[in-house]
Amino acid sequence: MLKHILVAIVLVIACSAITFSQDTPKKEKQTVKKVECDPACGFAVRSHDDKELAEIVMTHAKKSHNMKLTEKEVKDMAKTEEIEIKKEMKKEPEKKEKQ
Repeated sequence: MLKHILVAIVLVIACSAITFSQDTPKKEKQTVKKVECDPACGFAVRSHDDKELAEIVMTHAKKSHNMKLTEKEVKDMAKTEEIEIKKEMKKEPEKKEKQ
């Protein structure tokens, strides 16, 4: 009788662990470029797109600091950074039963 109870407990724990691991969102690493302004300003931007990064930084420099930067200058300022993002798990749509 004790063996049956222990087997049942082990099965419950194993099944709940499998279910939990399937519901946990997966993390994926992605490389992005980052530019930070002077800490007194506090501006920072990250992007996976170099053109987008350059446009945002050039606009900030002009509006906030009255500076004109080129795309090359922004590219030289940018640092590569690896970030973790949560990858949403796709749930299969529920099948409707025909009536």
